[in-house]
Amino acid sequence: MKKFPRKQDFFPADRIKRFTKDETWLKARGAKIQGSDMRVLCHQGFADESLFGVWSEKRAYLRGDMPPRGPRPHRLMTGRYVEPGILCAYEEIFDRKVIEAGNRTIWCHKTEDWLGCTLDALQEHPEHGWGPVEVKNVSPENVKEWKHANRAPLRPWVQLQHQLMCTGFSGGWIVANLANDEIKEWYEPADHDFHQTMYDIADGSWQG
Repeated sequence: MKKFPRKQDFFPADRIKRFTKDETWLKARGAKIQGSDMRVLCHQGFADESLFGVWSEKRAYLRGDMPPRGPRPHRLMTGRYVEPGILCAYEEIFDRKVIEAGNRTIWCHKTEDWLGCTLDALQEHPEHGWGPVEVKNVSPENVKEWKHANRAPLRPWVQLQHQLMCTGFSGGWIVANLANDEIKEWYEPADHDFHQTMYDIADGSWQG
């Protein structure tokens, strides 16, 4: 997997915020509605996530505090170490060329400073241009909903659509490593009607 280029022309550089330390990056992420927040707001969270949990976490971050270390930051940090291996296998198996998006970055919405996303990686589609790659390491108990699906499950799809809403890219990939080490991929175009729905939900939550 190649490093993110120092000079690129497919995304405004001033909308990519870079951080050198995990704590400052997590605080900056916490002060925005991110993809993992959006899926909870759309009722697609994990069993240990809730609307109240997202609200209380944002409240702590906006005060400048670090909330208690729960499953969400742990899940985020674990993914950082697992995902590069999945992407390397994906490149080899599917003959893809993926570039990293930066471990401690936030890709910001062009007008709303409370919306942002952290991308796992980027890839260029031959017809639709650049887009994000959302990587998932699927646990054994969840393999069934992934293995025979023509489309990716709703939870990661919402996350990807949030990324597309924030960045303006026209589409992106969901890449999943199943429990038997099978790699699957889906290319999903941007759903602009759903983007408006997500925006309305997030705006109501944020203003509230």
